[in-house]
Amino acid sequence: MSGQGFGDERALAILFLSAVDAAARFYGLSERSRVVGIMEDRLSWI
Repeated sequence: MSGQGFGDERALAILFLSAVDAAARFYGLSERSRVVGIMEDRLSWI
């Protein structure tokens, strides 16, 4: 995916973890992870 312009490996890893966390919240499996929150905040200013 990074070769197709979707971001570097770091950004893709953050997006993947964020998506998994969002799916878990949608299905009521967990609350938002503190680590994912930190990664999302860092990604927003990249």
